[in-house]
Amino acid sequence: MEVSVCSKCLGSEEALTKYVSGSQCRICTSVFDVYAVKQRSSLVKTLVCYRCSQQRNICQCCMLDLSWGVPTDLRDRILSLIHDDPSLRTQEARNDMMRRFLSLKDVKLGGAQITSQADSLQELEPLLQINKSLQRDLYVSSHYLICNLDKSVASWKIQSAVDETVGIEGSIESMNVNYDARVACITLKDGVSTKFVEKIEKCKSKGKETIRGKLTIDRFSTAVASLEEPVNLDGFDDKLAVFLQRNVLLEARDDRETPVRRTQNKPGKPNKVTKKSKRARDLQL
Repeated sequence: MEVSVCSKCLGSEEALTKYVSGSQCRICTSVFDVYAVKQRSSLVKTLVCYRCSQQRNICQCCMLDLSWGVPTDLRDRILSLIHDDPSLRTQEARNDMMRRFLSLKDVKLGGAQITSQADSLQELEPLLQINKSLQRDLYVSSHYLICNLDKSVASWKIQSAVDETVGIEGSIESMNVNYDARVACITLKDGVSTKFVEKIEKCKSKGKETIRGKLTIDRFSTAVASLEEPVNLDGFDDKLAVFLQRNVLLEARDDRETPVRRTQNKPGKPNKVTKKSKRARDLQL
């Protein structure tokens, strides 16, 4: 039995019901054997064939990545930014004939080349946590990510900058710094996070949620984003800095008005008198 279903869709059931040639694959449109499992009052069925799921490393039911549990477009976008490789984006065929031809190949498409490896989740799990928390409100957390950190800034200067901002000495409970990725993860003590957010400069607001901040550390400007939980930054290199540069720093920049091009004041040409305009002028008189 060739089936690839994630533990969330499979649930506690181990027995699957098979429907021979039960449906068409949503990707390659080929007819395949459908497997179904009953969960509570609903029936979870496979939507794509086994070969397409292996090519993209996705669950046949929910079509999420088997290793990361995220949509394939998000997975490919993250990996292409980190590795600076556009080929890590899954290229789908445009017509049914090419889709069926592509499904016959025994290859890994897009980000599946990396996530299909056994150690992919352990290596990039902190990045998924960071990406998940990028749109969180600064006020709802005590864990923060400091981006665009200069490599010459010592850890004690980060501690000093935060203490001066909140006006409390020893305000940081824990801190993890990665100078290769130019980023630091800090956890503030209880009752300090609200003062920290109120004191730093706000860069961008989304409705009532303040999702970006700016903090100056030793004359260098850094961007601040909240985290759902602390992230271990050990093992990351400058690829994480590239990802944060495109996802955090660009949104943290102040929105400036686009300059209006000024044209030189040229002497205007006299209005050309045509027969129509002359006739209309005569009528007005």
